Amino acid sequence: MSKVRDLHRKWSRKPDYRRAYDDLDFEFALARSLIEARVGAGLTQAQLAERMETTQSVVARLESGRGHPSTRTLETFARSTGTRLRIALEPLVRFDESRIDELVDELRKRLPSDRLQQLANSFSYPKGEETLKERSADFRKQRHLTRQQAYELVAWKSDRQKTNFLNGNTDASVRQVTARAARCADDTHESPETAAEILNELAGVSYPTASVFLAAWNEGAFGIIDARTWRALNTLTNLPAFDRGKRTLFRREEFRLYTRLLRRWSAREQGTSPRLIDKALWQYDKGLGRPLQEAVTQKPRRDARE
Repeated sequence: MSKVRDLHRKWSRKPDYRRAYDDLDFEFALARSLIEARVGAGLTQAQLAERMETTQSVVARLESGRGHPSTRTLETFARSTGTRLRIALEPLVRFDESRIDELVDELRKRLPSDRLQQLANSFSYPKGEETLKERSADFRKQRHLTRQQAYELVAWKSDRQKTNFLNGNTDASVRQVTARAARCADDTHESPETAAEILNELAGVSYPTASVFLAAWNEGAFGIIDARTWRALNTLTNLPAFDRGKRTLFRREEFRLYTRLLRRWSAREQGTSPRLIDKALWQYDKGLGRPLQEAVTQKPRRDARE
């Protein structure tokens, strides 16, 4: 398995391979959703197969991402796990990363250094920051996280995935995956999203939670991505790439853009870091007086070529 991952990391540096890999994003997202639904229902593959009146091998194939299950099969899967199937079509808008410096220049005009620092200094998270600081110290000292330590970070970010995380991961798997992710995060040859992809192998972990783990490992290289920070970027730039509409899950390319943007921005602002900037973005959105789940009222859009 490690050889396969090594090859993936090597080939990921090639644009053609990366584009082909990106095209599989739907299969990976579907497989993860199915696994999380089953684990959230507290079912083994065999137990779910019994409810669906099929075999365990069929459930395993569905969760592997292979094949294209019918809507009827997905509806049966949803009923059997106590969930609801929802299908949506949405435009795919990507940001031209060759223009990231232009974006940083615009953001710095809208949030000058003094304003950025002011927002970051007034940052207030409902659950405080002690858990993140303590687990960050553990992570750097051990170079991995235990299941309990990782669970505390999952719970700090969101209560929704706590059960999935506990039911779907062993202590050994958490130690192994977090250690691999830490090594990958320190590898300057790797794309920033690769370490997050490793962490996404854990049940109950998606890009926002993975970003918490990575910020705990190195806040000088990673910020925490979530609905508030992304919505702040949408408000500040009014670019289609930052408009998620009603979509709740972050995509791989969005994590990559966010991390590269914060790194480039912090490199231009003395005394800042990706983590400090994400605090400022969080506080900026919070200061607009909008609850976390409220949709943004959009201004007229720019040219959608970006």
